Amino acid sequence: MVNYLQNYACCFIGHRKLELDFPKEYLFNVIKHLIVDIGVRKFLFGCNSEFNDLCHQIVTSFKQTYPDIVRINYPLASSAKIISKTKQDLEETLKKFYQHNIYICDYDEFITPFESSKSGGYLYIKRNFEMVKNSDLIVAYLRNAKSKNNKTNRTTNSGTKLAVDFAINLKKDIIYI
Repeated sequence: MVNYLQNYACCFIGHRKLELDFPKEYLFNVIKHLIVDIGVRKFLFGCNSEFNDLCHQIVTSFKQTYPDIVRINYPLASSAKIISKTKQDLEETLKKFYQHNIYICDYDEFITPFESSKSGGYLYIKRNFEMVKNSDLIVAYLRNAKSKNNKTNRTTNSGTKLAVDFAINLKKDIIYI
């Protein structure tokens, strides 16, 4: 029996770079299970990350068969600048901000949870916390629990680890990749 959780929201939290031995087939099967067997239709994505890009590609590959899938992007750019722009202007703004092409036709919705025209680690963490709060399930790619800060030479929790810990504290379901 299939348990359809169409209002169930799933977000993807992971490191920016994928390791060479990253289990792409396993990730594909996890996402396929969420869509086909469980019926999840709402997916939240960050940006500027190979993990998020791969998750987005996989979810999008199911969009033609399951047109009710909703892909929501949480970009880190000034919401005031984005909301008033045309789609073409939005693509150009995001391209400059993220330094690679983002095509808004690849997303069904954009949510800017806070206003900021700056980038930086703190904003990624804050954005990820918003995605976690708005999700029922988190698919997480967490390699290391610690990372080295190049400026202070101190070892700290990575942004991904902080987001996963936040999800644990909120008692969210987590699938680790």
